[in-house]
Amino acid sequence: MRVYLSILAITTILSSLMSCKRTSKDKPWLGKNYKPASANFTITEPLVDVIMQNTTVYTNINISNFSSGIYKNFFRAKFNEEVSWQLTITGSQTGAERVIEGLSSFLDSINTKWDGGPTNNRFFKTSEKLYVKLTILGSDIVQYDTLTLAAAKPYHKRTYNNVFYYIVDDFDGANDSTKMSSFYPDLNDLGGGNGGNNAYNGNKVQGSFSYRMYGKDVNNNTYIGSCSSPTLLDVNPGIFKQTNPDSVYFNMYIYGFGYPSTTVSIITYENDQNYSFTANPRPTFDQTKNDKWLVQIPVEWTGWKLVSVPYRLFKKPNTGGGLGNNQLNPEKITGFALELDSYPMPGMYVEALIDMFTITQNGVFKP
Repeated sequence: MRVYLSILAITTILSSLMSCKRTSKDKPWLGKNYKPASANFTITEPLVDVIMQNTTVYTNINISNFSSGIYKNFFRAKFNEEVSWQLTITGSQTGAERVIEGLSSFLDSINTKWDGGPTNNRFFKTSEKLYVKLTILGSDIVQYDTLTLAAAKPYHKRTYNNVFYYIVDDFDGANDSTKMSSFYPDLNDLGGGNGGNNAYNGNKVQGSFSYRMYGKDVNNNTYIGSCSSPTLLDVNPGIFKQTNPDSVYFNMYIYGFGYPSTTVSIITYENDQNYSFTANPRPTFDQTKNDKWLVQIPVEWTGWKLVSVPYRLFKKPNTGGGLGNNQLNPEKITGFALELDSYPMPGMYVEALIDMFTITQNGVFKP
């Protein structure tokens, strides 16, 4: 019997504020306070992009660079009256989109600051062209700008707004030390066509690849297959400093195909034996002496969704659990596995895509 958590018990974050195509006169916009332009509305200073590096300001150089964390992007414009406005930044290759809205008579570094993240389920890509569009509620006036994204926003081992990001695998090489393995199908599911691809390029939220897992549970044991990090002793000590399971989150984008009983499981392995990482060769992880924890995520949606699960929701599996100190110790996490199941109903065909498998401390993943 596997551990199962209802999707209602899992903290899910929908980081997709998908903006529909609409004209400046179509409402509602996002937010609560709206003020349309009057018949006398005009733009007194046209839209320009601004980059600030430390204290130096560069205006309208048409380049965005988020590689070092010291660059800040924002936009400037002025109007003759206070209005509701919308600024949309769209990636020409990825379709990534950032929507910024406000109510003011100007755009500046406070109300249009952009850190390189999207508001839909696509991530911007280095070197792509960005199209910027400014629309005004109640007005047919539209202004445009273009940018080149010199370097996309990095996430691995970065801290934003006091939240630490650690990419386990983005399936594009962000962290090879925890790169998930090839898919290991249940060999007893004869005829189920079970398989996986850790470099699937058919659909993804960022980069070029996601991880595809699929198959039919022919033998009715719920298990389709799994993958894991290289040795289960893959995360160096000191990476995860939080000891409170409430403050550590497992985040990933999951694509659901609408197949009932599709369940993605995240499995963690903790170094309760305090193996030395400086020993040569590095010790072999012993699953009979260390804790193993699991959480199951029912994939009850269609399309991409960002899911964030606090570590406190992980449970001891009935097989191989509680063999260490039997306590959730996020600071001891050292290895990972992902699993696809036909659960709670066995015997079904199931399929899912996974992208941007990331652990965060002190908050959930926010693109």
